[in-house]
Amino acid sequence: MKGLLLCSLTCLTLVLGVSASNILPEDEASCLNTAFDASAFLNTAQLGASYAGLGPDMGDEPGYDTYQVIGATWITGAQNWTWQFTDGSGNVSTYTSGGINNTLYLQAASPDLCYGETYDVQVDVMIGGVWCGFGPVVQIIMEDEPHTKLQSSYCGNTYGLYTSVQAVYVGNAQEYNWKFVTDNGATEFQYNAGASQSLFLDDIPEMRYNKIYEVWVQVKVCDTWGSFNESCLLQTAPLPYTWLEPEYCNMEYASVAEFTWVPGATEYWAKVYLTDPDDPNFLPLGPAQLYNVTNVALPVIPLYTMGLQSGNVYAVQVKPYVGEQQGDYGPVCLVFYGVPVTVAGGDNYSFSAFPDLTSALQVWPNPNNGMEITVDVSGIDSEYRILVMDGSGQRLINNTYEPGNAVENLSFNGQLSAGIYHVALMTAQETRQCKFIVH
Repeated sequence: MKGLLLCSLTCLTLVLGVSASNILPEDEASCLNTAFDASAFLNTAQLGASYAGLGPDMGDEPGYDTYQVIGATWITGAQNWTWQFTDGSGNVSTYTSGGINNTLYLQAASPDLCYGETYDVQVDVMIGGVWCGFGPVVQIIMEDEPHTKLQSSYCGNTYGLYTSVQAVYVGNAQEYNWKFVTDNGATEFQYNAGASQSLFLDDIPEMRYNKIYEVWVQVKVCDTWGSFNESCLLQTAPLPYTWLEPEYCNMEYASVAEFTWVPGATEYWAKVYLTDPDDPNFLPLGPAQLYNVTNVALPVIPLYTMGLQSGNVYAVQVKPYVGEQQGDYGPVCLVFYGVPVTVAGGDNYSFSAFPDLTSALQVWPNPNNGMEITVDVSGIDSEYRILVMDGSGQRLINNTYEPGNAVENLSFNGQLSAGIYHVALMTAQETRQCKFIVH
């Protein structure tokens, strides 16, 4: 009787496509019951009662997308699961889930699964440390092309150009391409962000402040581009103004003046005029001189080139341009040019008299040997970006970080040459900036 039972089990095993030689667990019948569930499995997302053939319509195309889940019939005692996918050309790929979970996110099987393909799917289960063998074939059909879009949390909101936005993630994405349309359709441009689903708005040369953009995103998977599918609106903030850094206000013997960098700025204009430091309105005592700063990576006004008179007090204001967009002049800062001057009122005319539009950033060591630097990020509770630039505007570090650390230790690719370098820490709420010296 025992021999007859084993023979029956072996025959049944062969019918289901399971190798009899692999069946060693005590409960041999368990190995015969696992298969990609074509009729009864219902996953937690309630995608439908069947995973076979055309899946539920989760987008514009019938079929499966990589963010969906498939599942195998549950087997008591299962220790692990392996999924095998065979495309129409006979190419086979496998994925072992590494646990007892009998469900599989299709994106976890990437990079092998492609859109527009039909796959034969089989499942193998491990029981008692032994793989039972692959069960029957069930077909699934993938959507014709991949789809993504701007994540809905960004739609309808207003952002500065230092902000990053994100597209909906697509498994095995090779590239994300963004399209922006504004000015009632008169202005359109695209930007390829590579394999990253994140995009910093100030990386796009055409991006402007105070605009409403309709945004689309397309994605490439398996060398196939999806179409621009669903759009939403995103608004950029009004053009900000800029101001002199606080250490240059009321500085004695100032010969240069550094001002705050504006993300996306293409040039700056500085206005410098003689004034009476005792005048609360800082009215001009003569014609203003204008100075154009075109090296946007080095926001410095070389006062020594402007023919200013030593011993005089000058009011300085700066305004940014972003393309054709013109900002407003920022708050007045008093500069004591040439020789020390005592000014009535003292700190009443310092930067502290103006709104706190930015915060100082702490970095160390400073001066620095050019190998690495530590940036204070304490108190940051949202995603932030750290940008390090040299005097020519070359970006040496341009990375995003998640909150949780008190400091970030940054190493440079080789030792920096002597000079002045700029650091900016940017969040959606504020910008912190400073400079450090390499000697």
